[in-house]
Amino acid sequence: MKDEKRKHLVLFPREYETESGRIPCMEVDDTVRYLGLHFNWKGRLPVKSTVKAIDMLDNLTKAPLKPYQRLEILKEFLIPKLKFELVVGNAHRSMLKKLDRLVRDKIRTWLRLPKGTTLVFMHSKIDGHDLGIPCLETTIPLEQRAKCERLVNSGTLEVANIVQCRAVVSDIAVANVPIFVYGKPEGSKLEEEKAWREAWVKTHDGADLMNVQVDRASFYRLRNP
Repeated sequence: MKDEKRKHLVLFPREYETESGRIPCMEVDDTVRYLGLHFNWKGRLPVKSTVKAIDMLDNLTKAPLKPYQRLEILKEFLIPKLKFELVVGNAHRSMLKKLDRLVRDKIRTWLRLPKGTTLVFMHSKIDGHDLGIPCLETTIPLEQRAKCERLVNSGTLEVANIVQCRAVVSDIAVANVPIFVYGKPEGSKLEEEKAWREAWVKTHDGADLMNVQVDRASFYRLRNP
Protein backbone atom coordinates (compact mmCIF):
# COMPACT_ATOMS: atom_id res chain seq x y z
CA MET A 1 0.00 0.00 0.00
CA LYS A 2 1.51 3.33 -1.06
CA ASP A 3 1.06 6.50 0.93
CA GLU A 4 0.96 9.27 -1.72
CA LYS A 5 1.54 12.07 0.79
CA ARG A 6 4.30 10.70 3.00
CA LYS A 7 5.84 8.52 0.27
CA HIS A 8 5.95 5.47 2.51
CA LEU A 9 5.38 1.88 1.50
CA VAL A 10 3.60 -0.43 3.94
CA LEU A 11 3.85 -4.21 3.58
CA PHE A 12 1.12 -6.38 5.09
CA PRO A 13 2.36 -9.85 6.16
CA ARG A 14 0.46 -12.56 4.34
CA GLU A 15 1.23 -16.26 4.33
CA TYR A 16 0.26 -18.67 1.57
CA GLU A 17 -0.71 -22.29 1.93
CA THR A 18 0.07 -24.94 -0.68
CA GLU A 19 -0.31 -28.70 -0.81
CA SER A 20 3.26 -29.09 0.47
CA GLY A 21 2.91 -26.64 3.37
CA ARG A 22 2.79 -22.99 4.36
CA ILE A 23 4.94 -20.33 2.71
CA PRO A 24 6.01 -17.72 5.30
CA CYS A 25 5.90 -14.00 4.62
CA MET A 26 9.17 -12.26 3.74
CA GLU A 27 10.47 -9.30 5.69
CA VAL A 28 11.61 -6.11 3.97
CA ASP A 29 15.30 -7.06 4.13
CA ASP A 30 14.85 -10.81 3.47
CA THR A 31 16.19 -12.50 0.34
CA VAL A 32 15.78 -16.03 -0.95
CA ARG A 33 17.78 -18.03 -3.46
CA TYR A 34 15.88 -19.96 -6.11
CA LEU A 35 17.32 -21.65 -9.23
CA GLY A 36 20.61 -19.86 -8.68
CA LEU A 37 19.03 -16.38 -8.54
CA HIS A 38 18.23 -14.12 -5.58
CA PHE A 39 14.80 -12.62 -4.88
CA ASN A 40 13.39 -10.15 -2.34
CA TRP A 41 9.82 -8.97 -1.74
CA LYS A 42 9.94 -6.88 -4.92
CA GLY A 43 11.07 -9.74 -7.14
CA ARG A 44 14.26 -10.89 -8.85
CA LEU A 45 17.43 -9.06 -7.83
CA PRO A 46 20.02 -8.04 -10.45
CA VAL A 47 22.76 -10.60 -10.96
CA LYS A 48 26.21 -9.64 -9.65
CA SER A 49 28.25 -11.62 -12.12
CA THR A 50 30.89 -8.89 -12.48
CA VAL A 51 32.10 -9.25 -8.89
CA LYS A 52 32.02 -13.02 -9.21
CA ALA A 53 33.98 -12.94 -12.48
CA ILE A 54 36.65 -10.61 -11.09
CA ASP A 55 37.19 -12.92 -8.13
CA MET A 56 37.45 -16.06 -10.29
CA LEU A 57 39.75 -14.40 -12.85
CA ASP A 58 42.07 -13.12 -10.10
CA ASN A 59 42.25 -16.60 -8.54
CA LEU A 60 42.97 -18.11 -11.94
CA THR A 61 45.74 -15.57 -12.56
CA LYS A 62 47.38 -16.25 -9.19
CA ALA A 63 47.30 -20.03 -9.63
CA PRO A 64 50.63 -21.64 -10.70
CA LEU A 65 49.39 -22.61 -14.15
CA LYS A 66 50.63 -22.30 -17.70
CA PRO A 67 48.83 -19.90 -20.07
CA TYR A 68 47.13 -22.65 -22.09
CA GLN A 69 45.89 -24.24 -18.83
CA ARG A 70 44.32 -20.94 -17.78
CA LEU A 71 42.61 -20.66 -21.18
CA GLU A 72 41.21 -24.16 -20.87
CA ILE A 73 39.85 -23.52 -17.37
CA LEU A 74 38.40 -20.22 -18.56
CA LYS A 75 36.51 -21.87 -21.43
CA GLU A 76 35.47 -25.10 -19.76
CA PHE A 77 34.68 -23.99 -16.21
CA LEU A 78 34.70 -20.24 -15.52
CA ILE A 79 32.55 -18.98 -18.41
CA PRO A 80 30.02 -21.87 -18.19
CA LYS A 81 29.71 -21.15 -14.47
CA LEU A 82 28.65 -17.59 -15.28
CA LYS A 83 26.37 -18.49 -18.19
CA PHE A 84 23.41 -19.84 -16.24
CA GLU A 85 22.79 -16.75 -14.15
CA LEU A 86 23.49 -14.46 -17.11
CA VAL A 87 20.88 -16.23 -19.25
CA VAL A 88 18.22 -16.93 -16.62
CA GLY A 89 18.82 -13.59 -14.89
CA ASN A 90 18.57 -11.70 -18.20
CA ALA A 91 21.82 -9.82 -17.68
CA HIS A 92 21.96 -6.40 -19.34
CA ARG A 93 24.12 -5.88 -22.43
CA SER A 94 26.28 -3.33 -20.57
CA MET A 95 27.21 -5.99 -18.01
CA LEU A 96 28.08 -8.45 -20.77
CA LYS A 97 30.37 -5.86 -22.38
CA LYS A 98 32.11 -5.28 -19.05
CA LEU A 99 32.60 -9.02 -18.52
CA ASP A 100 34.05 -9.38 -22.02
CA ARG A 101 36.53 -6.58 -21.32
CA LEU A 102 37.58 -8.24 -18.04
CA VAL A 103 38.14 -11.58 -19.78
CA ARG A 104 40.06 -10.06 -22.70
CA ASP A 105 42.32 -8.06 -20.37
CA LYS A 106 43.26 -11.23 -18.50
CA ILE A 107 43.91 -13.13 -21.73
CA ARG A 108 46.25 -10.38 -22.91
CA THR A 109 48.08 -10.61 -19.58
CA TRP A 110 48.37 -14.41 -19.66
CA LEU A 111 49.56 -14.57 -23.27
CA ARG A 112 51.45 -11.26 -23.21
CA LEU A 113 49.49 -10.02 -26.20
CA PRO A 114 49.73 -6.38 -27.31
CA LYS A 115 46.78 -4.11 -26.51
CA GLY A 116 46.01 -3.78 -30.20
CA THR A 117 45.33 -7.52 -30.64
CA THR A 118 42.13 -7.87 -32.69
CA LEU A 119 39.07 -9.18 -30.87
CA VAL A 120 38.34 -11.79 -33.53
CA PHE A 121 41.60 -13.57 -32.65
CA MET A 122 40.11 -14.28 -29.22
CA HIS A 123 36.48 -14.96 -30.11
CA SER A 124 36.61 -17.04 -33.30
CA LYS A 125 36.49 -20.80 -32.81
CA ILE A 126 39.69 -22.80 -32.57
CA ASP A 127 39.07 -24.49 -35.92
CA GLY A 128 38.87 -20.98 -37.30
CA HIS A 129 42.55 -20.54 -36.34
CA ASP A 130 41.82 -18.61 -33.11
CA LEU A 131 41.49 -19.03 -29.33
CA GLY A 132 37.79 -19.89 -29.24
CA ILE A 133 36.83 -17.72 -26.25
CA PRO A 134 33.04 -17.07 -26.29
CA CYS A 135 31.99 -13.45 -26.65
CA LEU A 136 29.37 -12.97 -23.94
CA GLU A 137 27.99 -9.84 -25.58
CA THR A 138 26.76 -11.93 -28.52
CA THR A 139 26.35 -15.50 -27.19
CA ILE A 140 24.34 -14.71 -24.04
CA PRO A 141 21.62 -12.64 -25.81
CA LEU A 142 21.21 -15.48 -28.33
CA GLU A 143 20.71 -17.97 -25.50
CA GLN A 144 18.31 -15.57 -23.77
CA ARG A 145 16.34 -15.36 -27.02
CA ALA A 146 16.25 -19.15 -27.34
CA LYS A 147 15.00 -19.40 -23.74
CA CYS A 148 12.18 -16.94 -24.44
CA GLU A 149 11.23 -18.77 -27.64
CA ARG A 150 10.89 -22.03 -25.71
CA LEU A 151 8.57 -20.29 -23.24
CA VAL A 152 6.43 -18.74 -25.96
CA ASN A 153 6.13 -22.02 -27.88
CA SER A 154 5.39 -24.12 -24.81
CA GLY A 155 2.05 -25.94 -24.88
CA THR A 156 1.75 -25.94 -21.08
CA LEU A 157 -1.09 -23.76 -19.81
CA GLU A 158 0.83 -22.53 -16.75
CA VAL A 159 3.78 -21.46 -18.89
CA ALA A 160 1.45 -19.73 -21.36
CA ASN A 161 -0.03 -17.70 -18.50
CA ILE A 162 3.43 -16.74 -17.22
CA VAL A 163 4.46 -15.48 -20.68
CA GLN A 164 1.67 -12.89 -20.47
CA CYS A 165 3.16 -11.36 -17.31
CA ARG A 166 4.59 -7.88 -17.63
CA ALA A 167 8.06 -8.90 -16.42
CA VAL A 168 8.31 -11.78 -18.93
CA VAL A 169 7.06 -9.58 -21.78
CA SER A 170 9.81 -7.09 -20.90
CA ASP A 171 12.45 -9.86 -20.88
CA ILE A 172 11.26 -11.08 -24.30
CA ALA A 173 11.49 -7.56 -25.73
CA VAL A 174 15.06 -7.20 -24.43
CA ALA A 175 16.04 -10.63 -25.81
CA ASN A 176 14.79 -9.66 -29.28
CA VAL A 177 17.03 -6.59 -29.52
CA PRO A 178 19.28 -7.10 -32.59
CA ILE A 179 22.76 -8.54 -32.05
CA PHE A 180 25.67 -7.27 -34.13
CA VAL A 181 29.13 -8.63 -34.86
CA TYR A 182 31.26 -5.89 -36.42
CA GLY A 183 28.12 -4.11 -37.59
CA LYS A 184 26.51 -7.22 -39.10
CA PRO A 185 23.19 -8.37 -37.54
CA GLU A 186 23.12 -12.01 -36.44
CA GLY A 187 20.10 -14.11 -35.52
CA SER A 188 21.55 -17.50 -34.56
CA LYS A 189 24.62 -19.13 -33.05
CA LEU A 190 25.78 -20.42 -36.43
CA GLU A 191 25.50 -16.95 -37.94
CA GLU A 192 27.41 -15.49 -35.00
CA GLU A 193 30.26 -17.99 -35.37
CA LYS A 194 30.38 -17.38 -39.13
CA ALA A 195 30.48 -13.62 -38.61
CA TRP A 196 33.50 -13.86 -36.29
CA ARG A 197 35.26 -16.14 -38.79
CA GLU A 198 34.56 -13.76 -41.69
CA ALA A 199 35.72 -10.78 -39.63
CA TRP A 200 39.00 -12.57 -38.89
CA VAL A 201 39.94 -13.19 -42.53
CA LYS A 202 39.15 -9.56 -43.33
CA THR A 203 41.88 -8.37 -40.97
CA HIS A 204 45.48 -7.90 -42.08
CA ASP A 205 46.70 -10.73 -39.82
CA GLY A 206 44.06 -13.22 -40.93
CA ALA A 207 43.82 -12.40 -44.63
CA ASP A 208 46.10 -15.29 -45.65
CA LEU A 209 43.75 -17.80 -43.99
CA MET A 210 40.79 -17.06 -46.27
CA ASN A 211 41.21 -20.06 -48.59
CA VAL A 212 43.69 -22.14 -46.62
CA GLN A 213 42.87 -25.77 -45.82
CA VAL A 214 44.47 -26.73 -42.52
CA ASP A 215 44.56 -30.15 -40.86
CA ARG A 216 42.31 -30.02 -37.77
CA ALA A 217 45.00 -31.83 -35.77
CA SER A 218 47.14 -28.69 -35.98
CA PHE A 219 44.64 -26.84 -33.75
CA TYR A 220 45.48 -29.19 -30.86
CA ARG A 221 48.42 -26.98 -29.94
CA LEU A 222 45.98 -24.24 -28.88
CA ARG A 223 44.44 -26.56 -26.28
CA ASN A 224 47.48 -28.53 -25.17
CA PRO A 225 50.82 -27.14 -26.43
